[in-house]
Amino acid sequence: KKRTRATPEQLAILEDAFMTNTSPNSKVREALAERIKMSERSIQIWFQNRRAKVKLMQKRTHLLQQEAISRHMSAPTTPNATPTEGIHLFACDTLGVGTWRRMAITKNDLLCYFNLSEKKMSWQITDNSSRFKMEFPFSAVVGIEYKAMDAIFGQILIDINQVPEFSMEVKVGGNPIWTACRDFTEGKQASRFFRHVIRGHAQPLKRQIVTLMQA
Repeated sequence: KKRTRATPEQLAILEDAFMTNTSPNSKVREALAERIKMSERSIQIWFQNRRAKVKLMQKRTHLLQQEAISRHMSAPTTPNATPTEGIHLFACDTLGVGTWRRMAITKNDLLCYFNLSEKKMSWQITDNSSRFKMEFPFSAVVGIEYKAMDAIFGQILIDINQVPEFSMEVKVGGNPIWTACRDFTEGKQASRFFRHVIRGHAQPLKRQIVTLMQA
């Protein structure tokens, strides 16, 4: 039997459902099946594969963190702070602002981190070969909360009181530099909605929120 691929519309609905519940029961899967005209079994397999992909991304993120720490530890000590000093990478696979969402498909698609030295948060996104970033200072954060989604996944809700700074990477004389740009989120949602939601593996997210709160 030939396998049919899900349409972009079906995938969008499945991704929305995954945001709410990563392991839906048969009743929820049946309701989804009716809504998007897919078999309940196909939906069950999609959720299994999606959970596996998230676990793989968390493993890659952990490796990236270890590499960054190793590089920092082996670097010669200088009076000036190194670019990675004080930087903590969130173990996240999804970032959401309003209805705009960005998911990590490859290891560099989405990098969300906080910088203790500069006291700011940064969300860095790679789209094809273009890199974008939004940043805001710790002083803009008016609320931060961790919530468990299920036994495996959790989310951090960050409320801010100002529009983030947006920038994109451009090459000048062959050297990449960050330059200010317009809000790159769909419908400029990051300029209209002030709650940022990071979702990912629960255990590392819990540790990272503790580090952040102690800063």
